[in-house]
Amino acid sequence: MSFNEYLQQRFEGAEGTEELVDITRTGLSGGVSGFIYTHELYTLFLDFETEILDYLSVLWGTTLAKLAENASTLDDIARNAVWMYVESWAFEELVDRNHEDL
Repeated sequence: MSFNEYLQQRFEGAEGTEELVDITRTGLSGGVSGFIYTHELYTLFLDFETEILDYLSVLWGTTLAKLAENASTLDDIARNAVWMYVESWAFEELVDRNHEDL
């Protein structure tokens, strides 16, 4: 399973769409289930590292080195990378779903 597929399943249906709206408005720092705890974020990063880094590189020109610049731990890098991916993906997904709140 890819990270994209994982996110499709995680945010399916009307409730998932509303969560995506919240993410695009306030980001993940406000707390979204599955993207809060350090161990969750680190596991997601390890499971999907290549896909996450490729996506961030293409979309934002972000590299692992850039993610590490202001990080003090590996957990910080993982959180930043996963949040950056999911927040960008959420917006793109809402566009694909033709959501009215954009």
